[in-house]
Amino acid sequence: MSPHHFIFTFWVAAGLLAAIPSLRAAPALQDGVAAVIGDEIITVSDIAGETRPFEETLHNKYRNQPDELMRQIEQLRRNVAQRLVDRELIWCEFKAKDYKLPPEPVQKRIDEIIQNQAGGNRERFEKMLARDGMSFREFEDKARKMVAIDMLVEEAVRRPVHISPADIKTYYDAHPDQFRQPGRIRLAMIILKKDGRHAADFEETVTAIQRALAAGGDFAALAGQYSEGPNPAGGGDAGWLPEQDVDAAVASLQPGQASAPLRKTEGVVFLKLLDRQAAGPAPLDFALARRIERTLRSQDETRRYDLYLGELRKRYRVKTFF
Repeated sequence: MSPHHFIFTFWVAAGLLAAIPSLRAAPALQDGVAAVIGDEIITVSDIAGETRPFEETLHNKYRNQPDELMRQIEQLRRNVAQRLVDRELIWCEFKAKDYKLPPEPVQKRIDEIIQNQAGGNRERFEKMLARDGMSFREFEDKARKMVAIDMLVEEAVRRPVHISPADIKTYYDAHPDQFRQPGRIRLAMIILKKDGRHAADFEETVTAIQRALAAGGDFAALAGQYSEGPNPAGGGDAGWLPEQDVDAAVASLQPGQASAPLRKTEGVVFLKLLDRQAAGPAPLDFALARRIERTLRSQDETRRYDLYLGELRKRYRVKTFF
């Protein structure tokens, strides 16, 4: 995820949602100063309000690993604190540039949050805010600030980037381990269940299929006639499967060959190997090229974001206490 997108997502998921009563920090934490950026202050309670829902998840995940839990929580708090500092730096820049914020995107963001938190019911949402001691005007100010920051990051970081086919090919060639695909096989199956529709003459049916295949019978036709497995109408074609997940009896088959009947607890399976692909590099097809393009674009945005924040740190006073 690119940094500018992280700011947007993280504040929606945690920052403004921290306005809901269950996510606010305890009053005892509200006076601690964690950082000063320009004339903006980040308090310990600001950080706690952002991390609280995520800390609850960590408690559930690491409840039996207290040392790892504390390490994860400490890292979470540091990461969130740094993101809040970044956010305030961008806000300082927004104010310094004296930008005018159009009302439409702000209202859209407010409506989205009310929809997510109160099913679109503003009255219910205002009551939720009131229980936490926040006015709707304060909430609107938070939303306005969020949109302003997102807008400035969009302008500074997410400019059009041209990723050429040569760039994609260079990345593909330089990262072969990222694009290896495991060996896979394509199988057709005839499955007979002991308690299925052939239960009354189960062994006779198994023998009949075995003899038909030995005589060169059409596997697909037999699957359509007898199989209780996947896709009998399509000749029992089960599609591509990872080679390691398939019965060892298939290993010695060549494409076009069928196995002897395989006895399982639930019944009997006949397998036909339709095709086999060895492990190796995935082909650089359209889908993979698009995936690499997104990776390169994200990397470029991350680089520009870091440069942008580096410039802001030189421009505005930052003092941290964490």
